[in-house]
Amino acid sequence: MRCLLILLSFIGAANAEPWDKWDTALAGAAVTAIVIDWSQTRYMAKHPCINAGGGTDCPDPYYENGPIAKRFIGENPSVGKVDRYFAGYAATMLLVADWLSPPLRKGFLAFTTVVQIGYVSHNFRIGVKMEI
Repeated sequence: MRCLLILLSFIGAANAEPWDKWDTALAGAAVTAIVIDWSQTRYMAKHPCINAGGGTDCPDPYYENGPIAKRFIGENPSVGKVDRYFAGYAATMLLVADWLSPPLRKGFLAFTTVVQIGYVSHNFRIGVKMEI
């Protein structure tokens, strides 16, 4: 909740100036990374067990590790929860970026991209595939 209040304080000073090519490129990178994370999380929801056939005896399950996502969708979300979360996340990220002034927008979009690339890289390292 504190993070939301801090974010809203930045938004209040914003004036929704037009986007330049860097804003658009950063937004494209952020959305691309979010979509890859989304497809990986869908894979984990459909295939919850890393090294076995699944079921209740799964010795090594995948689980949601992102602190914000885990709070909203839980450690073992359904595909529906995953879809609703990531659609809302991507839309909210773009709306917030649009409300920010250009310097804050670039920083916000770059930060979002870096964080998402971290999650995507971690998922690839542990063997998570992408699934639509």
